[in-house]
Amino acid sequence: MGAAEAHRQTDDSAGAIAAAPRPHRQRHDGFTPKKQRKFFKALRKCGCLSDAARVAGISRNTVRRHRAKWPEFDRKVRGALAMASVELDLIAWQRAIEGVPEIVIRDGRVAWIKIKPSDSILRLLMQGANPEKYGRTGAMPKAAAARKPLKKVASKEEVDDAVLMALAKVERRVRLEEEEKAAVNDNKAAPSPAPGDEP
Repeated sequence: MGAAEAHRQTDDSAGAIAAAPRPHRQRHDGFTPKKQRKFFKALRKCGCLSDAARVAGISRNTVRRHRAKWPEFDRKVRGALAMASVELDLIAWQRAIEGVPEIVIRDGRVAWIKIKPSDSILRLLMQGANPEKYGRTGAMPKAAAARKPLKKVASKEEVDDAVLMALAKVERRVRLEEEEKAAVNDNKAAPSPAPGDEP
């Protein structure tokens, strides 16, 4: 008995069959299985959702909607990202330890090629592997950020008051320096009394 015949059957019959749910219709220009295979292949290679979506010819919003709607698809995306991170870690270790060729050009010709390891990549890898020993990388964890007191942002009036107070201090210091200079000049201009003169 087909789904259409089951739908036509009345509810008062003893062996009533509920209508089968309609299967998800695949759009010819949508996220087809072929595009999904292309997307996962690119994602396992590059580890970037936007780049993999671009390779597959879909938008990143399509990927986001599929992840939210189908847990199995989300699980596959997380697995592909994990696979990509392993490959990227291996590439980073290779660049940090073995180095990459650096071409030195002199007078328009290749003078020599030297292999230069990357100290900065090695430092990042060591910090990520053992942050207690080598320091932390990236953003501060949420718990630590919550403990850190937030700085108060001054209002415009508070900033204006602080600037005026600083200017007043500078004016006071300049005035005192001028008074001291005037006093020194007055002492130089006044004649000194002769040894026998009494004031």
